[in-house]
Amino acid sequence: MNLKETVSQVITVDGQVREPGLYPVIGRMTLMQAVARAKGTTEFAKLDDVVIFRTVQGQKMAGLYNLKAIRRGYYGDPEVFASDTVVVGDSAGRRLFKDGLQVLPLLTTPLILLLRK
Repeated sequence: MNLKETVSQVITVDGQVREPGLYPVIGRMTLMQAVARAKGTTEFAKLDDVVIFRTVQGQKMAGLYNLKAIRRGYYGDPEVFASDTVVVGDSAGRRLFKDGLQVLPLLTTPLILLLRK
């Protein structure tokens, strides 16, 4: 095996994972293992919006997966292959809710103070 073959045996894990990057594919690897290699999902990950991008015989393909459903055993954990790109989606609703919670005390404090006066 030469260096070029070794380097090309990687997948890309991106999106809402703790450590996005390139990860080596050694033997068989599943989607859940790929996400685990990237240290898992972030708090804003949209677990039902995980895409695997793959090129097969020059044709680009994409598969949409739901990590919650895989974890619950509703369907199998798909295998990922060298050169695949895994992208974990962003939950805008979760992000907005968290941002709202951070802003909420700032907004309610003046209102509470006004009601007490």
